[in-house]
Order: sequence, then structure tokens, then C-alpha cells
Amino acid sequence: MFKRIILVVLTLLSFGSVSADTGGTIAYIPTNGDEIRLVNPDGSDNRAIWSNPNPDGTTINDIGWNADGSRLALSSSHEIDCSLYNSDIFSISPQGSNLQRITNNPACAALASYPKGSVEVTFRNSTLHPIDAGILIGYVQGASASVHTSIGFGGSSVTLLFNDVADMGDRLQPIVAKRGLENWLDIAGVNVIAGQTVQTTITLDARNARNYSAGELSWHPNGSEIGFVFDGSGNQLLSQISADPAIAEAETFITANGNLQSGATLAWSPTGRYIAYTRIDGIYVVDTANPAADAVRHVIYDQFDNYFIGVDWLPDESGFVFAFTQGPEFDFPPQPRTAANIFQYKFSTQQVTQLTQHNGDGNFAVDPKVSPDGSEIVYSFQSSNAQFFSIYRMPIGGGAGTLVAQGGFSPVWTAASIPNTPTAVQLSSFSLGLANHWLLAIALFLSGVTAHALSRTKTGG
Repeated sequence: MFKRIILVVLTLLSFGSVSADTGGTIAYIPTNGDEIRLVNPDGSDNRAIWSNPNPDGTTINDIGWNADGSRLALSSSHEIDCSLYNSDIFSISPQGSNLQRITNNPACAALASYPKGSVEVTFRNSTLHPIDAGILIGYVQGASASVHTSIGFGGSSVTLLFNDVADMGDRLQPIVAKRGLENWLDIAGVNVIAGQTVQTTITLDARNARNYSAGELSWHPNGSEIGFVFDGSGNQLLSQISADPAIAEAETFITANGNLQSGATLAWSPTGRYIAYTRIDGIYVVDTANPAADAVRHVIYDQFDNYFIGVDWLPDESGFVFAFTQGPEFDFPPQPRTAANIFQYKFSTQQVTQLTQHNGDGNFAVDPKVSPDGSEIVYSFQSSNAQFFSIYRMPIGGGAGTLVAQGGFSPVWTAASIPNTPTAVQLSSFSLGLANHWLLAIALFLSGVTAHALSRTKTGG
């Protein structure tokens, strides 16, 4: 019996605490958008696994688990200075290691290993309004950093030299000009040649300005692909890319019957056949395996210009949950939304059930994600008297929410229990006194061993 007690005490010393199985792990983004944090569903063991290395003006936008909880995908703008996009898709281990850039790969640090060439780009601004002049940021795919300059309008031009551009082989490397959230992307780009300087020209045209970014995301259940919302053509297009892409691999669009699908958020179904996505006029479901004309179904309708903020499937694919803002009907000009609620939709009954009850009270429940076993929902909630969202959970059928973590958004739930990295404990040091090591004192009392022997055992093992 003494040996069992000693084992429990030493386990507490090594890992800090013992907690029961609380049903997997929840990841979320704290309010400042600069970290990814993990927490147990009961709110315990809340810790950061990754911090934005470039938090000044950049942020983490969204996160999502793969099916087995071995990787987290994230949408982040922290590498905006060496990317064609304003934000990219990355993936990372749940311990916060092995960060991999998925869109526009390789990542910034990996470019150093490539042979280098130079690119001279002339940017010509054909826009005709003074507001279109000002700061210009130019970037060539493979360059270690963007180059900042200023440009006039009405045919003004500026020439920039990009040194140390990675030669990615016999391929065209695109060029982008950025001004605020407007981007001009030249897909044709240039073929960078190591040891040489190549020249090209890109024209800034008001008709072609876009905000190129990779935003809201969802893993395919087999882990092979990551779906995301690509903002870059005037619409938010549903896109997909390999979760382990080749160098400079481009994303492809998710289509049905040859038509591009656009939406603000998306969720792959548990079998991978369907994708639910939100638009301002409702929720759609696309059958990715069906080439027929009815492959896209408009399941939930809205005619009052409210907003759908998040959608997620039930584990048995019988329906989904979603969040929906509420406000004045037919308001013009648009008025601030007065509340947001979470709902559940079932295909069998084609009925919508309201799960939270915030009707014009200034409370907002958004970003719903279903627990792996289908029994609960984790979501972001902001009360009328709070300044930020926090993470809550509630039963799948609705009811009172339980606080999981203060200050955060975009929660996602995996069945995997992610262990916290234990902190080493120096058992041979008693300088802090027995008051700070009461568990150790109990272990020594029950076992009858000396502090010297315990220290030698710890050192050897």
C-alpha cells in the first residue's frame, strides 16, 4: 500500500496535477489573436502552445483540428511580409512544434536553403484617382521579404530590385503589389534563375484589385486536404489544398457541377462527401461526389441580411449546428445586430431548433463546434456587459452554458487528450523548505527512504 501511495505522490510531483478524462481537448484563440491555447473541456490545464512571432499588425484568424488531433491548422497573417497573400494556412503539432506553411509554401525561414537570383520589377499604376496613390508593397514569390515604397497615380511607375530571391526550379514565381487590403497579383510572374537578374512589369488596374488571403478553414476527415475560404476574386471562394503540399503548390477550388462555390465559413462533413458553407443569404450544402445540377442545396434561408457566424456537422451527419445574428428586419441603412444565437438543423425533419435564447438582449453566441461524441457544443459567447468573447460549452440540445476559458474565440474540440509537457522537478533541492514540498515529505515518511537515496534515484532515472 505504501508503494502505491508513493507512486501517486511522485506522479503529482512530476506532472503537477491529476485530472479525470474530460473528453478530449479544446483549442482556441485568445482575445488578442496572438496565441493558440489548449484547455481541457472542464477549464483545467489552460496553456499556450504557440505564440505569433510577429504580433505587430498581424493576427491568427481561425484554427481547426484534423480528425485524430495530431495537427492543428491555422489561418494567420504573421508571414505577410514574405507571402503573396495577406494571410496563409499553416499547420502545427498540438505541442506547438513543427510549424508548416501550407499555402504559398515554403515558409519564410525555409527560403534560405534555395539558390538565389534577382528580380527587377517595374510597378505601373494606371489608376486615375489620387486616393489610389501612396504606399506600395511589392513582393516576388521566393524573396526573403517585401519591399516598401511609394507610388503616384495616373500612369506613375516605380522600379524595385529584389535580391536573394529563391530559385524554385523551372516554374513561374508570381509577383504581387499590395496597398492596404488591395492586392494586384501577377500569376504569370517570372522564372527566377540563380545568379542572374530577370526583369518584368506589373500594372495596377482598379478593376483587378483584390484582397488575397486564406481565411476560415476545415480539415477533410481523412486528413489529406484542408478546405478554406479564399478571398481574392471579389468573392470568397471555397478552396482546398493538400495538407502536405509540394513546393509552391497552388490551391484548387471546390466546385459543384462546374460552378465555383463562394461562402464565408465552411465545414467538411464527417464522411468527407459534403461541405456545409454559409453565405449572407443562408446555409448551403454541396455534394462533392455528385456532378448533377442539384449537387448544391440551399438549406437555410435568410432574407433580412443577418449574418451566419459558423457552421459545424453533427458526428452522424444527420444535420448541423450554426450561429445566426438577429437585428431589425429590412433595415436600411444596416443597423447593428442585437443578438446572436446557436441553432440546430436536422435533415430528417428539415426543422431548425433554437438552442440559445438571446433575443435582442445584446448577448452573442457564435462559432459553434460539436464535441467529438456529439453530446455538447463549444462556442464563443459575449454578454451584453462584456468587452470580449469567452469560450463556453453547453449540451447539444441547448441549455445553460458553462465557462471554459475567459477571453477567446474560434474554439475547436478534438477527442484526443493532449498531455501538457511536464515540468522537471528537482527532488534533491530542499532550499525552499518542507512547506513547499509537502507531498515529498509524505513520500519520505511513508517509504522510510532518505533524501539522499531519493535524489540518487531521480538522478539515475
